[in-house]
Amino acid sequence: MSVSAPPAREPVLILCDTAAGFRAALDLTDPREARLRVTTRDHAMSAAHFPLTYTAFRLVDDEVGRIGEIQGLPRDWYAPFRGRS
Repeated sequence: MSVSAPPAREPVLILCDTAAGFRAALDLTDPREARLRVTTRDHAMSAAHFPLTYTAFRLVDDEVGRIGEIQGLPRDWYAPFRGRS
């Protein structure tokens, strides 16, 4: 018996700043779920990457679909989403 898996989807590039060492890509895990992977030289929430990280969050939330959680916490706990409906 031979089983073939569906081809893996390539991550969708959301934001990239090579000079800053920042890359955010969206992994589509299934039709209702995705994971934003942020790759940086330093911590994603460091002063150098903080604005880029939040820009990536907002791009996903505005253009792809509403973010439910960020690192297991409700999206509304994070600054760019407070007060947004």
